[in-house]
Amino acid sequence: MQPAADTHRTELSTRAHVLLLSGSFLLIFMGAGAQQASLVPYLEEFTDWSKLHRSLVIATVA
Repeated sequence: MQPAADTHRTELSTRAHVLLLSGSFLLIFMGAGAQQASLVPYLEEFTDWSKLHRSLVIATVA
């Protein structure tokens, strides 16, 4: 006889997995873009780096 806990177990479909991973990927990179928009002006004020250098540093860290 199986325990009652196993009878209520639900499995995610392949489509649900793909949607979950796609949504996570999207939100991670949206967050990095939002950080870059606010940090580039800050680095511009406090460093003498070029615009490309500032963007690359943030993209590498984020």
